[in-house]
Amino acid sequence: MLKENPALMSRVVHELQGKLGSWILKEWSLNDALVALPLEVINPMRHHDERIDMADVVLMAKLHAARGSQHPWSQIPWKKLPVFQRLGMGPEESIQVINQARKEISDVMHVLQASI
Repeated sequence: MLKENPALMSRVVHELQGKLGSWILKEWSLNDALVALPLEVINPMRHHDERIDMADVVLMAKLHAARGSQHPWSQIPWKKLPVFQRLGMGPEESIQVINQARKEISDVMHVLQASI
């Protein structure tokens, strides 16, 4: 039934992803903070007054992963998202950080491959 109805499949996955993710992490006996993560990162407009937390990092990663895709999150103006305000950087800076990290990872990979 779900296989023949992609719209229904998408809706079911969207509705269950946080609960299912939390259930899996709980079954793996992970700590409560990690078990709560899937439920905290389903809302890109998530707001809290605390310091940056793991959910902020995961939200940022999900936003970057959705960038340039057909995912609904790719349509959200990043400057309006609370996660950028908490991280103290704009979308452009976050992209620069990722690009710099990619370069550093590539450099390390080349060094490691050269030493083999």
